[in-house]
Amino acid sequence: EYAFNNCTSLNSVTMQGDNVSIGEYAFYKCASLNSVTIQGDNVSIGEAVFYANSGLKTLVLNGNGITIGKWAFSGCTALTDVTLSGSNIVIGELAFQSCAALTEIDLSCVTEIGRKAFALAGITQINIPENVLTMGSAVFNESTVTVTVYFEEGALPEGWAADWADDMNEGSLIIYAQPEEGEGGGNTEGTGSGNTEGTDSGNTEGTGTQEGIQE
Repeated sequence: EYAFNNCTSLNSVTMQGDNVSIGEYAFYKCASLNSVTIQGDNVSIGEAVFYANSGLKTLVLNGNGITIGKWAFSGCTALTDVTLSGSNIVIGELAFQSCAALTEIDLSCVTEIGRKAFALAGITQINIPENVLTMGSAVFNESTVTVTVYFEEGALPEGWAADWADDMNEGSLIIYAQPEEGEGGGNTEGTGSGNTEGTDSGNTEGTGTQEGIQE
């Protein structure tokens, strides 16, 4: 925990290995950090590991069974390029909260997305393929986003919260589509379904640091 906290001259992090756990706040507020690459199976990225790294632009995660913890990349306001590869990747609660420059992300390796994972992020369009088996509430809280979801409208997957799409801003759009046989989460279009605006921006919770993190 806090191992490299406030290392202001650190500009990149590259880690490789299986069964690795990165402690919470390990790279908190490393002001010069601009790229992170983590490769390995069964890697756990702890709570707020890269929180508030405002210069971080590039993130590469490659492996099977990677877990991205709560607030792991929250407040990384310059993050634009996220590459996820492998399988069974879990995105935790508020993991990419307030990543305002993040406009797109490929979820083809992701099986679980936590509550408010992309709250206040800059994502404008995203595909949610069939491999996403678990979805928390208000995943795109206070975001204006076009979401293409690959299941039939009204057939919500068992592991999805009923309010997964709550609190998206006015102008958001949900498109339901069935993937063509053998193509997984392809680009088959479905029927449009609007969403309503929300106002829940969450409360501020103390973290043991000088700053609080929005819930």
